[in-house]
Amino acid sequence: MGNSEIKDALFDKADFIDRVEGDMELAAEIAEMFLEDAAENMDKIRQAALGKDFGALGQASHSLKGASANLSGMRVRRAAADLERAAKENKPQSVEHCLALLEDELAAFRSALQDQILLVRGG
Repeated sequence: MGNSEIKDALFDKADFIDRVEGDMELAAEIAEMFLEDAAENMDKIRQAALGKDFGALGQASHSLKGASANLSGMRVRRAAADLERAAKENKPQSVEHCLALLEDELAAFRSALQDQILLVRGG
């Protein structure tokens, strides 16, 4: 996979598996923790966006950006980075657009991670 393909990947599974040194059970555990944390983080993001609390929005977006990068979820990472930037620049219209994109990318990433967990756990 080329650099631009990796950057545009929803889930770079090979990179993630490499990060956990091939330990598929560990990968499933990390994915499950991410899914729980991401749901809480998205609640914080939505609340901050509704309240136009751009400081809290930037912090929550930054947290999600890092977590998704650790799981090789590059499109979620990029969408969270865009939302973080819009919050730092106090741009409400950009925040609205970036939040919608992040919601979509996270839903797709969540599905990919759940599929991976099912493969490992045989469920």
